[in-house]
Amino acid sequence: MKTGITRYLCAAAELDRNFRQKVLEQIVYNRYCFVAPSYGADIAKVAVQCIQAKKRDFFMDCALLFLLGWFVTAIFTDLLISWPLFLSFLVNIGFRIYPYWYVTNKLSSENISSDKAPNLKEIGNDFSKKMEEMNQEGNVIYFGGDSPFVGAGNRLSGWSFLAETKIENSGEYIKLNNADLYTYIDSKMKELNISHMATANALYVDGSKIRNDSRFLEKEMSSPKRMIDAKFLQEYTELEEEHVRFYKSIQITAWDGDFVFSTFFRVHFTPQNLFVEMQNYLLPPLKKEFYAIDKHGSDIPVPFIIKSILSSIIPTFTGLFKSIGGVLRGFNEFVAQSYKKEMIRTEIKHNQIFNYGARKSIRELAADHKLHNFFQESDVDMYRKRIEKRLLQSILEYLEAVNVDTREFKARENVIVNNGVMVTGGEINNSQITGKGNFKNKLAKVAEQITN
Repeated sequence: MKTGITRYLCAAAELDRNFRQKVLEQIVYNRYCFVAPSYGADIAKVAVQCIQAKKRDFFMDCALLFLLGWFVTAIFTDLLISWPLFLSFLVNIGFRIYPYWYVTNKLSSENISSDKAPNLKEIGNDFSKKMEEMNQEGNVIYFGGDSPFVGAGNRLSGWSFLAETKIENSGEYIKLNNADLYTYIDSKMKELNISHMATANALYVDGSKIRNDSRFLEKEMSSPKRMIDAKFLQEYTELEEEHVRFYKSIQITAWDGDFVFSTFFRVHFTPQNLFVEMQNYLLPPLKKEFYAIDKHGSDIPVPFIIKSILSSIIPTFTGLFKSIGGVLRGFNEFVAQSYKKEMIRTEIKHNQIFNYGARKSIRELAADHKLHNFFQESDVDMYRKRIEKRLLQSILEYLEAVNVDTREFKARENVIVNNGVMVTGGEINNSQITGKGNFKNKLAKVAEQITN
């Protein structure tokens, strides 16, 4: 399922220098902060592709710089001045045609496979260990922004409520534990049989609060732990901390990985109540320009070759001089990364609330702001309703089985089902997420009904 999205991101690494730089800064050059999961993508492959493309650009600049030296020497020594210009012309043509050929051939759906592990040696020994850790499934997410569910995309909807846990026909309250309810919910969720659905347990931790917490950070000059002991994770099903929360997640990777729908929920029993929370997130498809590679076959079209030749005439001369800047930028970036590394180390040392968390994933940076057709919108709505209904039914069945008076719970359930909020159609924009206009009014109405 990861193959399709990975292929498009690798193609962007080849063709888009800005995207490539963002990947390098967030993954390869990032030694201390948590790297957010890029759901549906093999981010290690994308990182390796970025390194390869960057090396190619640097080697081209070095070649042009050599030809510049040859050209200047030829001017003053009456050597064949045409040769460095001719070779510069060929280099510029190749620089335009090669990425196109590579993307349409090496990154075709037949040639890229999610089963083939990326060559981590391409990114150096210092980073290969980190990339290997990233390829492993983690159970801790460290967030650096407002939303704890970094990597999951945009928030679509959410709700929470309290319901009493009185024993039926009695004024007494029953003592229950979260773990048993979670186990029962898990068994019922498996019965949904939705294709490419996965469930997971994880802790969501504020990245600015872990500096002196050895549970999540071995030492201040290290990156946060991606995996904690399963027993420790299980303990948090019963615990409540301000900066650490346990959530179960249900994730559906649909339409060949085009979008990822995620539901995060938690339950918590207090001496007299049951608290239930559910949050729905959507990671939309990639921006439409990422899919442009599918328009072309493996053969390079003649018009593109002609355009590349014509576009290389002026750079034959200007490219020679621009290569000076390209080579200097390459060396300067190496020095800048060392300087930036020391700056971050200094900040960590002196900033007691240094944030080790992530704000966005690479997959989120490449994502569009909306779904691409009506059927995708319809499927998202269906996934949300099926999961929501199964969650509420599972909790209700569990409460009835332990003889809890469920009248209040049913009232809350009816409010949610009858007033279910979902963004369908149009764009997923800030006004919908933050709750402006009709969406805000509807949320207020639901909140009032639940409260009452």
